[in-house]
Amino acid sequence: MRLNLQAKLMIFLIIPAMVINLCTFIWAFVYSRESLIEEWIHGANAKLEHAADRIGCRLEEKVTLLRAIQQAENSPHGPLLQAFLAQMLLSKPGVRFVDISKTDENSSEKLEEKNLTFRVNTEHDFLDIVGKYQTKGSNEWVEIDVAVQFGSLIEELRKLDLWKGAKALLVTSDGLCLAATEPTSIGRSLSDFHNPLVGAILQEMKMRDSGTFFGEGRPPDMVMGFQRIPQTHWYLVLYVEGCEICKPMIHFRQIFLSANIASLAMILLLVVLVTRPIVQAIKGLSKSAKQVEQGDYSATLVTDRSDEIGQLQRRFNKMVEGLRQRDLIQRLFGRYVGGAVAKELLENAENLNLGGEERTVTILMADLRGFTPMAETLKPTEVVKLLNRYLSRMTDIIENCGGVIVDFYGDGILAFFNGPNSELAKRTMDALKAASCMQRSLEFISSENIAEGLPELQMGIGIHTGQVVIGNLGSEKRGKYGIVGSAVNTTKRVETIAKGGSILISEKTLGVIGSDVEVVREIQVELKGLEGTWQLFEVAWYSDKEVPINGEC
Repeated sequence: MRLNLQAKLMIFLIIPAMVINLCTFIWAFVYSRESLIEEWIHGANAKLEHAADRIGCRLEEKVTLLRAIQQAENSPHGPLLQAFLAQMLLSKPGVRFVDISKTDENSSEKLEEKNLTFRVNTEHDFLDIVGKYQTKGSNEWVEIDVAVQFGSLIEELRKLDLWKGAKALLVTSDGLCLAATEPTSIGRSLSDFHNPLVGAILQEMKMRDSGTFFGEGRPPDMVMGFQRIPQTHWYLVLYVEGCEICKPMIHFRQIFLSANIASLAMILLLVVLVTRPIVQAIKGLSKSAKQVEQGDYSATLVTDRSDEIGQLQRRFNKMVEGLRQRDLIQRLFGRYVGGAVAKELLENAENLNLGGEERTVTILMADLRGFTPMAETLKPTEVVKLLNRYLSRMTDIIENCGGVIVDFYGDGILAFFNGPNSELAKRTMDALKAASCMQRSLEFISSENIAEGLPELQMGIGIHTGQVVIGNLGSEKRGKYGIVGSAVNTTKRVETIAKGGSILISEKTLGVIGSDVEVVREIQVELKGLEGTWQLFEVAWYSDKEVPINGEC
């Protein structure tokens, strides 16, 4: 399937635009995806660290008051101060109760965190912060139990401003969920989530305070991060699906695709608007060029543009004008030297130089018998009409048989049949065929003349073969294309001997064509201006079939 110029221009411009847009989109997609993931990592780490500090501060606040209660034992107003501190502790968010009770030494447990113990009560959803101290002056031990609800810690998780779909957990170092933004996760172990990242996180919790892990794929199917809460063995865990992180990127992709399609449509529209005038101008130029190729020089282009296309249109018009003038010159030139000769001379400027070349050719001369006294009895217009009819028919016959007309002299015609020496016999037969056509055509011309009241015509034709000089004769200012040499004079003498309606050839011409012609009679005569006796031969009209009269040979 062949594409027109406009389609090719559209493809040439749109395909690079599509490739550039596609490469830009891929680069932007990959870059934005990595940027979003990196942004999530930094944001999640910062939020986890902030929430862990806040939870640590809340726990530290309660631990500080509990220690103050322990130290108040040694104060002068110990019981009163302890009661006041206990009341302050109860007023703190998330504190469920404060219990101060006596216990014996044997039941005391090993205390952690500077004589403090943290016990998780999953059944009642609270944290026990236990502190013990020995009473002054006795062996009795006093145990302070502060119960803190996990719900107060969840509030810090809710303040994380998480991404949509993200979940936050408060877990122990063993992976037990103490609090979560999703209530169904409370009391469960991380290992129940059946996620391959859980094992890595539990392992890393034993060695580091924070970390981030990615699942499979890009974007990853899951992203998880953890942060240790200061002064405890608890951790905040945050996890979210990768597609949730990259939702802005997916939205960006949709916007980019829409913008890409819109830009391509705009490019297509611009290409159509810009290329249509150019394509129309080129189509007009092609159409006009085809007309010129067919010989119609009336085709011209409208030059209404100031750009390169307009310059091309103006130069095309000048070229057509030049071709029109050249064609006119060739036609006018051809009327005087023959179409074939004119074409040869115009195509090769060197042929216009004065001079010529020697060549053996067959020369044909024809003349009407008794035309001069006949013309004296006719009107000038009738003479011109009769001559034009006669010369027009004879010219067509000679040129169609390959002959070159050198000159018209009154009612006489001088022509020669030129060609390579190897084709001399063929060219001589062309001359005989032309002579036969001329005599046959003259019979029909005479019939037309008689029908119009004009006289009947008779023509004698002489043919001779000899060496001549063919070329441009004359001066630099005025010249003619023709032949010179004694063979031309000899042909004239042979034509003078020929009677009306006959074709007379020389002995040399008969020697070239041999037995391919029928000799009617042989004549021995002395030719004026030539030495010796010449043997001439009258031949029958050459025609293997009916000789045409319409100029075809």
